[in-house]
Amino acid sequence: MTQQQLETAIDRSVFKQPVSSLIGKRGEKQLWKFDEKEDINKIAEYFSNGLHRALITREGKKNCFLSQSDLTKHLCAALSEEKDPNILTPITQSLATLGHIKQGRSVVSVKLSETALTGFRRLLNWRSFKDWNLASLPIIDDKNGSVVGNLSESDLRGMTKDLLGTLTLPVGEYLEKLHGKKMRQAVTVTADTTFSAALDKVVKEKVHRAWIVDAKGNPIGTFSLSDVISQFTNFAWSHLEAFDDLFE
Repeated sequence: MTQQQLETAIDRSVFKQPVSSLIGKRGEKQLWKFDEKEDINKIAEYFSNGLHRALITREGKKNCFLSQSDLTKHLCAALSEEKDPNILTPITQSLATLGHIKQGRSVVSVKLSETALTGFRRLLNWRSFKDWNLASLPIIDDKNGSVVGNLSESDLRGMTKDLLGTLTLPVGEYLEKLHGKKMRQAVTVTADTTFSAALDKVVKEKVHRAWIVDAKGNPIGTFSLSDVISQFTNFAWSHLEAFDDLFE
C-alpha cells in the first residue's frame, strides 16, 4: 500500500466514523481510583499488573493521576537509603537470575528498514499488548540485528490526519518526521546487569523500559517498570509469562 492509498483509505473510512465506533475494539482495563490516604502497597499491586495510571482522590483538592513512573522514582529514592539486607540482597541479583532471559529464543522486533505500519501491526498482534499494556518493540539494525531504537504506542502521539501517510515510511524516518528530531537510541542493559543498576538506568533515562542485549547488542529480553514494582509486592512475577509472545 502506498502512502497516497493509505491516506485515501483512512480519509474515506476511519475519520468519517463517530468516536463511539472506537469503543470496544480491544479489552479496556478499568481505571482504578485510590484515596490519597491508602497504603502505597495497594497501588503498587495495581501497577505491578502492568497498568500504568491510577486516579487519586484528595480531600479538599483536585483529583490527580499517579503513574508507574511516579512510583518507580519513589522506590529508587527509598532504596538509595535502604539498609535491610533482606531487601538489598534480591535487587543485587542479575536480570538473568531473575528470569528476564528466554534462552534459545529471539525477541520479536521491527527492522529499521521496515515501515512504521508493519511495526505497529506487529505490536498489536503481541498478546502482551492486549493483556498487559507493555506495548513496545525494539527497532533493530538490518545488518547486525543490534538494537538501535524503540517503537511504542506512545509513538502515535501527535498523529494527525495529515500525518497518517507517514506510517508507510521506514520506522526510523517515521519517528524522525513525527517527533521532528533524530530517533532516540534505545536504552539497553545486559543479562549480567543487576536489578538495582537497571532500575537506576531507566529512572535516569526517563524511560518505561530497557532492552536486555547480548554481547553483539542483539535483544534477548526486556526490563520494564512493571518488573520494578513487582519486585516489591506480593505479585508473583506472573507478568513475565505475558512476555512469551515477545519471543519467537
